[in-house]
Amino acid sequence: MIPISRALCSTLHTTPLLRASLHQSKIDLHLVTHREDAQDEEDFVVRAVASVQGGARYVQMRDTTKNLQACLKTAYRLKALLHGRARLIVNNYVEVAHAVKAGVHLGQNDFPVAEARKLLGKKAIIGLTVNNLEQVILANKQPVNYIGVQVFPSEQTKPGVENCLGMDFKKVCQISRHPLVLIGGLTHETIPSLLSYLRPGDGIAMVGSLWRGSNPCAEAQSIRTLLDTPLLRKEPPHEFPLRRR
Repeated sequence: MIPISRALCSTLHTTPLLRASLHQSKIDLHLVTHREDAQDEEDFVVRAVASVQGGARYVQMRDTTKNLQACLKTAYRLKALLHGRARLIVNNYVEVAHAVKAGVHLGQNDFPVAEARKLLGKKAIIGLTVNNLEQVILANKQPVNYIGVQVFPSEQTKPGVENCLGMDFKKVCQISRHPLVLIGGLTHETIPSLLSYLRPGDGIAMVGSLWRGSNPCAEAQSIRTLLDTPLLRKEPPHEFPLRRR
């Protein structure tokens, strides 16, 4: 993990978060945090806020330490800092999401989606990870706001996860009625090949360089520019239908 410079830390505490880029783009940028990589809570929060300054619209707080009290404390702090600028989504912990009035991202073996919706309410964001086409079809009947799709293997964040493209990524795009949030192995080199399949409301979720680099704000700005470049957003193949929204 590369330390964030003191100058950047100072800037983040004194400069208002940027708002304009958060509402002008059609493809959303999601930051996925990784507490184990942060030096401490301050470093964790600074990195998240820096990414939002650069253009991330959603912050998915991933915390696998299973320390709910620490997770709750950080979630409250992030929610206050991000208010009106980015949406907070808590990974797995529905009780934390409920307490801080945030969204939640669930895996296939986590809290049941229907129960999460009842607890969090109609306006809460709920995301669901899918690992195969059957789960994509089942998700169409679930009250979720988006499905998370592992595009390329990402051994650094999830060792052993198979390449989701093996289940035919184009097929996922065709049958899903929900927006897609892509994750896994996404870089400046791999993102352009996916842009023609994305629709307004879809998103790119990143850990990697966005979370671990020395300047998350600059990296987020760079990815944001890539997502907004018209020349890279070609028309999709004719066999690719518009997904329902």
